[in-house]
Amino acid sequence: MAAVPAPTVEEVCTAIQTLNFNHDSDAKQRASEWLEHLQKTVHAWSISDQLLQRKISTEASYFAAQTMRSKILYSFHELPAETLPSLRESLLVQLRTFSTLNAGPVVIQLALAVADLAVYMQTWSHATRDMIMNFGSSADTVFSLLEFLSVLPEEVRNGTLRVPPSRRDLLRNELTEDAAGVYPLFIHCFEKFAQDTKVIQKVFKCLNSWLLFGGPGSLQFAQSGLLTASFQALSMPELSDSATNAIVSAVYLSAHLPEQQHLRSVIVPLIFQLKDLFQQSVATDNPELAYNIARIFAELGDSEVGQIAHNPQEAHTILIQLMVLCATHSDIRVARLTFNFWYNLADMSFPERPDGPGAVHWTPAEQERRSAMAPIYIQLAPILGQRLQMDDDQKGLLSKRSELHDFRFMALDLIKQTSFVPGSTALARHVFQYLKMQPSPSWQLVEAMLFLLSTLLPNIPAEDNEVVPHLFQDVLGINASAHLALRHTAVEVLGFCDQWLSLHPEGIAPALQAILGHIQTKELVAVSAASLQYICTECRDKIGEHFDVLLQVVGSATQLGMKEKDVENLLKGCGRVLVQFRPPARAKDAMQRLCGPMLHQLMTIVSNPADQTDPIVLLDRISIVFQSCNLTAEYMPPDGVHPLLEMATMVWQALDTAMKRYQASKRTIEHVNRCLKYLMRSLGIFIEPIYPSIVHNTVNLFQAYQHPSCLYIMSKCVDLFGGQLASVELIAQMMTTMCQTTFAVLAKSPDALREHPDVVEDFYRLCTRVLEFQPMLVIRSELTRPIIDCAVASLVLEHRDANDTVTFFLHSIMGCPRVYKGVVNGDVTEQNVTQAVVDILQTSGQAMVHNLVFAAAGGLPTFLVPDVSEVLFDMAYLNRDVVRHWAETSPSMQALPNHLVTAEDKQNFLDAFQIRNLRDFREQLKTFSRLFFR
Repeated sequence: MAAVPAPTVEEVCTAIQTLNFNHDSDAKQRASEWLEHLQKTVHAWSISDQLLQRKISTEASYFAAQTMRSKILYSFHELPAETLPSLRESLLVQLRTFSTLNAGPVVIQLALAVADLAVYMQTWSHATRDMIMNFGSSADTVFSLLEFLSVLPEEVRNGTLRVPPSRRDLLRNELTEDAAGVYPLFIHCFEKFAQDTKVIQKVFKCLNSWLLFGGPGSLQFAQSGLLTASFQALSMPELSDSATNAIVSAVYLSAHLPEQQHLRSVIVPLIFQLKDLFQQSVATDNPELAYNIARIFAELGDSEVGQIAHNPQEAHTILIQLMVLCATHSDIRVARLTFNFWYNLADMSFPERPDGPGAVHWTPAEQERRSAMAPIYIQLAPILGQRLQMDDDQKGLLSKRSELHDFRFMALDLIKQTSFVPGSTALARHVFQYLKMQPSPSWQLVEAMLFLLSTLLPNIPAEDNEVVPHLFQDVLGINASAHLALRHTAVEVLGFCDQWLSLHPEGIAPALQAILGHIQTKELVAVSAASLQYICTECRDKIGEHFDVLLQVVGSATQLGMKEKDVENLLKGCGRVLVQFRPPARAKDAMQRLCGPMLHQLMTIVSNPADQTDPIVLLDRISIVFQSCNLTAEYMPPDGVHPLLEMATMVWQALDTAMKRYQASKRTIEHVNRCLKYLMRSLGIFIEPIYPSIVHNTVNLFQAYQHPSCLYIMSKCVDLFGGQLASVELIAQMMTTMCQTTFAVLAKSPDALREHPDVVEDFYRLCTRVLEFQPMLVIRSELTRPIIDCAVASLVLEHRDANDTVTFFLHSIMGCPRVYKGVVNGDVTEQNVTQAVVDILQTSGQAMVHNLVFAAAGGLPTFLVPDVSEVLFDMAYLNRDVVRHWAETSPSMQALPNHLVTAEDKQNFLDAFQIRNLRDFREQLKTFSRLFFR
């Protein structure tokens, strides 16, 4: 095939011009796609170089610099080694040139390109020294030099740059050595360009990067005027953000490296002195300054939280006060900065200490520590509660897109996760008392405190008589005249009183009455449905007398304007109440009343070809009911007939009719099979009377239209009846047909595997189920070879779920000799199973290893490598030397790029086949896989 000619510079410039200035969106899209394609070709190297040299326009130069950086980052292997020195010199010339042209965005991309080249180019040592020597600190080049110095440590840590670990270690050592010359440069620039805000910002950015890297040079930062200047710059609007970043990095460095204790001793007193500046920022309404100072306090708090938890000192009291001070700030961004500190303080002080009725007992030492810390969290709760308040002019419910909405739920989670320190009951009592002490609380404050209390209620024992009974009565008094947001939270609280109501059933009727009063308001329908579900679930054995009321609400769903999710919540609640009815005949009657109307509507639709109503809503509603109903065997009547079997049979008749009418609609059949799945899950083996027809009709449907969900249904049938002797022949027939149809689908085109990952996923889920119950049908039959060959081909499928299922299937096959060790059950014996797996290894093992090695060597994303490693490990368990040889001689190993993979890397990979521990084997493969570009 002839090579595609390179585009001209003029063509590229035209596309760039179109992308940036053409008002035709279609033209812009075409230009964007064309340029993206160009960036992936080898021609991009020369085109970018020409554009940088000619400097036709700012946009063209930026595109060229960005492309050059992208090519080095992702396509460095395209360059011959002998071209690297000239590429470096060209980039340095352009970096110097554009620095004098004051082209900031272009300089940033070029600096990144040079930094990435320094990481990859093994013959370029001590790039930092070279850059300082060549660029110096003149006004023309200082910006470019500082930009390079700011990104180099970041790029050395950048995992996208796939270099051997030895190269990365060497670069870290070089940075450590070069740091001694970097900090004097920063000091010099700070003094020379004190009035140039942009340069000083860049110095702070460099400081941030090098402080995060660490190294001995940071001692110069502590001893020089840079540290003091950083604190002084906090109150300068133009420098505050960059100075804050540098200080935060210094705090992090001083906490995580033992050799940085001198820096720690200098910086902590300076931070404590910021309290006055913080209070001044509050008084002068300067939220940005307050936010930056709070960032520093929060970083110090996070670095000291372990010491506070285990070895508190007097200075820590000051630090906690600073964190509380930040939490009181009216800007929720400031308060949010402290959340990590409060989480960690609780977790580190009391690891694995749950709250609630099942909480473990505290040891005396823990109780003493708890007594000291409980007041902190008790003080924090109402402070955060005040931050949860809505604005005075709030109309209706709070928008889910608002910043306050997100903050409220983050604060709620914080209170919930740390409430075990004082105890949920004690914390709720304090919050409730705080609210009661307010003489005339606004609706905003009441709503905020109720919102906070809602997260504590699930952990308060149902026996409580201090908080919940009074709270429950107060919430019942919130009527239709209250603000809509307050009513919304009140309904939520009623739902979270479910545990208390389970021991106080006299409250169920008032709670239902209150909720049904609120549900008439369309904005409260969703929360009312959710609260009804909570109460039904927790009080399912006591709410049966109100079942008719629940049915009326379900029947009024359309009139109330319920969304489908709300209807599903109600149906879940009804289903959980239904299964508690005794004797079972009551459950049968209740199911008829609950599902009967829906089933009648469904049957009317599916049996009438002229009716174009979409049946999916009704299918999903019936699915929800059966999903919520699980009548276990001990509740079965003496005759052994499941009380829901009659309704299940009627539902199956409707589903079967739907299968026939909508057989060509993948979407509808998916919902039909979803309903069937929950039907089978609800009744379990008691669905046996209709089981043969389910298998027969589903197999026929799959044979005709290849819907993947049919494969899933068959796997559920095998789950239920695979162990029954009477099902052996039926499952064998089913498996034969499903295999033939599946292979026909996956052989339609060379891309069929990629086009049908859902078929691959569900088919190998089915194969795994059959392997569990009838192993010889999978590993020694006429189906074995095509099943294995298809699985081998699917190993390189870049689809997470499909790949997971295939690798788990192969893992299960290779593990059969261990699973059936000592088993003698007809033809299923250890000897037969082992020989069958050995035969599979002999016929398909080499191809399997080749594809697995391809996957590990960059053929698949690294997150799929653990699954690949399990199959290789199991194969090596059977024959290590042969599997290692197959791996060594695989095409992927022969084609490994030398610039990415050293001989040592290859040897480490091959030596991994001698590892006996799966965890160590998996880690070795992950290390190998990270060397490749994905």
